[in-house]
Amino acid sequence: MTDQLTLDITGPAHGGAAVARCGEDAGERSGQVVFVRGALPGETGVPVVLDEQTSGKRRFLTGRLADVAQIGGPSAHRVAPVCAAAAAGAGCCDLDFVDAEGSLEWKRQVVVDQFARIGHLDLTDVTVSATSPAPFTGYRTRVRLGVDAEGRAGLRSSGSHGIIPVAEAVCAQWTPALVDGLAEELVSFTLTPGAEVCVAVGTDGARSVVELVKESTGRKTTRGRRDHRRRNGAVRRRTRRTVLSGDGTVTHAVNGVTWTVPVEAFWQAHVASPELYSDWITSAGDAGVADAVPGDGSPAAWDLYGGSGVFSAALTAALPGAQVDCVDVASEATAAGEQALADRDVRFVAGDVA
Repeated sequence: MTDQLTLDITGPAHGGAAVARCGEDAGERSGQVVFVRGALPGETGVPVVLDEQTSGKRRFLTGRLADVAQIGGPSAHRVAPVCAAAAAGAGCCDLDFVDAEGSLEWKRQVVVDQFARIGHLDLTDVTVSATSPAPFTGYRTRVRLGVDAEGRAGLRSSGSHGIIPVAEAVCAQWTPALVDGLAEELVSFTLTPGAEVCVAVGTDGARSVVELVKESTGRKTTRGRRDHRRRNGAVRRRTRRTVLSGDGTVTHAVNGVTWTVPVEAFWQAHVASPELYSDWITSAGDAGVADAVPGDGSPAAWDLYGGSGVFSAALTAALPGAQVDCVDVASEATAAGEQALADRDVRFVAGDVA
């Protein structure tokens, strides 16, 4: 059985929900926090359908916006949803009903709240600015798709293993070069049910597609004593990689440096993010020089969780003559970085950042 309440939304929460609190008219629920999907901060008179709750007393409730037309005081940042995939049930674009300004402010408030609640740092009197790279939609250059039992590739449904085929709907985040002709191309492949299909587009607009399939090796794992009870008898698995189109890599150019990155390796998803972040690092470099100089007087910098070293490249520009350590677990991205930055003083350290 579900219940409906009318609530005023106080602020954003991490993960796409907004926060409200039950009023005195809610009876025994009075004062209880409600996380509402589909609502925006500042909206008043919001009709909320509560999710079915498990037995026992809970610290909070969850629910969803019942009807946007019934909102008493809608947000000025509310817009018509723009993502066809999200409308079809895909687990993407949680905030496709808010404009660029409202989306940026939402995310800024979430970060400030994390500093306060987790870091115990009150930023009330601190100016916390935020920047959103353009474009607001059509920016994503890489995506991982699931494959259903019928061999159709698509986005995963929200909260389930279901697949929404690309032929039926695509995400509003995807760059036009990623979308153009992709549905027809995917249909031409014989895909493995349960596989993962990775698609990426490079700076030059060239697209490549690979299929990743987890396979059993027929051998069992041998773990240390600490993992014995948890992992004993588990079967080793390996990933079979098949290049479906292109050569399995894409190239990305950032401020004069070019990386050749496997399709499935990590890279910033937003087409403008690498340059935006790199430019900020370069411009902020002078301010950090004093803290970056160890006892021997030579500048040093760490790029933690560095991947392919995009920020390491920016650090070499920001701190001329510095020794830059790019630290991350060894991966395809690490190998791409070592090749791209072979002529710079960057040391790639494979290991745990801690």
